[in-house]
Amino acid sequence: MENGKPIKIVLPEIKNPILIEGYPGIGLVGHIAANFLAKELGMEMVGYVESPFIPPMALILEGKPNPPLRFYGKDNIILAVADIYVPPTLVSEIAK
Repeated sequence: MENGKPIKIVLPEIKNPILIEGYPGIGLVGHIAANFLAKELGMEMVGYVESPFIPPMALILEGKPNPPLRFYGKDNIILAVADIYVPPTLVSEIAK
């Protein structure tokens, strides 16, 4: 994809960002908590991830298609929300 990496992250430039990851796990706790934070903090979707390791799909949220791995943001806080299993290879790339 970009620079020989199997991932493309579309995200605005943010100074001193704080990343919170909300990936699905046992009981979907991370996913549920991340969606709660995004809603309660009034965050807007600001980016997404493209990779051949992510299934080609879109989720319909409030009548609009959304990528399965997306970012919400407000101020310098970025919230990564995934509706799919995120392979460990992608987790480390996203955190960078």
